[in-house]
Amino acid sequence: MWHFLARRAAMLASALLGVSLLTFAMVRLVPGDPVLVLAGERGLSPQRHAEMLHALGLDRPLAVQYLDYLGHAARGDLGRSMATRTPVLAEFAARFPATLELSLAAIILAVGLGLPLGVLAARYRGRLVDQLVQGVGLVGYSMPIFWWGLLLIMVVAVDWRLTPVSGRLDPAFWIDSHTGLMLVDTLLDGDREAFVDALHHLVLPAVVLATVPLAVLMRMTRSAMLEVMQKPFIRTAQAKGLAPWRVLMVHTLRNALIPVVTVAGLQVGVMMAGAVLTETIFSWPGVGKWLVDAIARRDYPVIQGGVLLIAATIILVNLMVDACYGLIDPTIRTA
Repeated sequence: MWHFLARRAAMLASALLGVSLLTFAMVRLVPGDPVLVLAGERGLSPQRHAEMLHALGLDRPLAVQYLDYLGHAARGDLGRSMATRTPVLAEFAARFPATLELSLAAIILAVGLGLPLGVLAARYRGRLVDQLVQGVGLVGYSMPIFWWGLLLIMVVAVDWRLTPVSGRLDPAFWIDSHTGLMLVDTLLDGDREAFVDALHHLVLPAVVLATVPLAVLMRMTRSAMLEVMQKPFIRTAQAKGLAPWRVLMVHTLRNALIPVVTVAGLQVGVMMAGAVLTETIFSWPGVGKWLVDAIARRDYPVIQGGVLLIAATIILVNLMVDACYGLIDPTIRTA
């Protein structure tokens, strides 16, 4: 098992190196001069423009810029934002808890609903329940996030007035930031009304972000369950007279979890991509919105550092998923 994890961990450095190179190249292919964007409507003389380029290190050859960026990144220094002059790591750390809270809520929704619905569809294959689950899964998988988010805002938040439109907490509440997770901080402060308000703010963004992973997990769980149901050991368990629920949950579901857990880990990347749109739509002050704002102002260090940190998070989550394989299937420990 440890050799298995070691091989996976060895891929981390090469993957991050590739991400850093692609991000560095792609941000410089985007049209627009970061110095002119930074200056805004103020006119710049050619001399002042050259001075700002030199101050930001953008007048050097691209290869030199990349090697310098790579050297600093290896030491944990991702540079400073061109707009705020704040270290990129500090800005990421300030916004990551908001994205983490939103992602955790979405994961809980996706797994909490997707897994049992997939099991239910497999248990009643070909019946009305199965057809409904497959229909919901197909619609959820095909739903554009930006359209789904705007639709929920118009119906749930504007017409029905059940939830707030945007943000994490009503400005009327003042909560000390202990962890950066609004639900946790409101509980630590003992403010029940603030907790309920934070929960109301979280509902719509979490539903929007969970929609695609929920649909994928439902369909994958159903497919994996149906495949395992055809195995001889399932028929043997049934022939022994074991209770149907025990055959379904203990023998079938556990052996179907490997592909389901793998897909769940891959959905973290989908959520991170979806968080960019979701956070922008709901004005959620997380990493996704931070990156969108950085792209708009051509803030190279923020874009490069933010994408690299998100990639590292996704890789680490998938490494944790690989570690879970040994708990699900003990034979993998010696693989």
